[in-house]
Amino acid sequence: MTHLTPDPQPRPKFAHWMFERGLKPRDVCKPLGCSHEQVRRVCLPYDDPDHRRASDRLRQKIAVFTRGDIDLQDWDAPPARPYRARIEGVAL
Repeated sequence: MTHLTPDPQPRPKFAHWMFERGLKPRDVCKPLGCSHEQVRRVCLPYDDPDHRRASDRLRQKIAVFTRGDIDLQDWDAPPARPYRARIEGVAL
């Protein structure tokens, strides 16, 4: 049986950077000079209604905080991806 499933929801690279290091929004908000809620919202999936685009100033602070791992170009949403077909739980 073939099922169409969406690809996982893409998130900003900073969300993945934090996850790989076991960091939560509360861990990084103070060094960035913003609230944990602001960090949480900029790390949400791009299509989440609560997602917010990071300001230029916050993106610059993140670039410094991550020592260049996340730069100013890492914030653009990727192009939309089509649904993938799945047959009996195996991705094609």
